[in-house]
Amino acid sequence: MVCVKHPGAVPVFGPEAGWEVLPALSFENKMVFFPFAFADARGTLTCADRNTHGPVSDEENSEDDLFIGIEDCVGFLVQVQDGAVIINSAIHAGGGCPGPAPSVDLHPYCGVLEEPMDKFIKIFIKD
Repeated sequence: MVCVKHPGAVPVFGPEAGWEVLPALSFENKMVFFPFAFADARGTLTCADRNTHGPVSDEENSEDDLFIGIEDCVGFLVQVQDGAVIINSAIHAGGGCPGPAPSVDLHPYCGVLEEPMDKFIKIFIKD
């Protein structure tokens, strides 16, 4: 997981632990990104729900509904605002040399991952 001050900011890597540390995190003045899926060189998405999807394109001008490079990760950007937990889909762009810098950006539509991400995150939400 990584922490950011706001969407588009350069991420700071958090603890090595995963979802089980969520209740202990302090979300004050930061957002926490939890990865859900990453793409391999063929564009196949490997997901936290143990399923695979794709392949998806790694070309920005593609007609696919999700653009993700092999250095990127699709997941959840979590924040607490006025006592409410807000969860948005986002992409952690790994960046590259010579640029652009790594970032975590809101991504409101995740194409083939919409349904799997929705089902997965609901496992962790108590009514």
